Amino acid sequence: MMYLILSIILLFPGLNCLAGSGPSFLKCTSESGKTIFYAEIQDVDGGLTIANLKIENHEIEFDWEDISSIVVDLENGIYTLTINSKKEENSYSFIKFWGIPSTFKAIKNERHEIKYEFKAKIQGTDPRPNKEYSPTIELNCTLEWRI
Repeated sequence: MMYLILSIILLFPGLNCLAGSGPSFLKCTSESGKTIFYAEIQDVDGGLTIANLKIENHEIEFDWEDISSIVVDLENGIYTLTINSKKEENSYSFIKFWGIPSTFKAIKNERHEIKYEFKAKIQGTDPRPNKEYSPTIELNCTLEWRI
């Protein structure tokens, strides 16, 4: 029986992450309100579902088909996200996002709901016409998810 259970776990390693995990929501806005970044991520460190960078009402969107990487260590204030769009003919977009560790604050840490506030910086493809790369922009962010 033990071999059967072990075989199932080895054959279907994703099954253990289905129980109890839910999407996390990253919402960020600059002080001026001109830059907004939003992302939905499976669990807190899983794959990207969607992301959107808006600067002065011009936006770039990303989804689960794009290449993303997330590094998370919330106890030490580490949260980074990089996204690279699928390569399409004459079109390539990217985002680099990093939290500022000294600014992380747990706002809610209950059994089934967790919420952090922190400052972050973002840089990437500028969605505005006639712009190539955005400057590095500081954002005020919340990260929350329910288990």
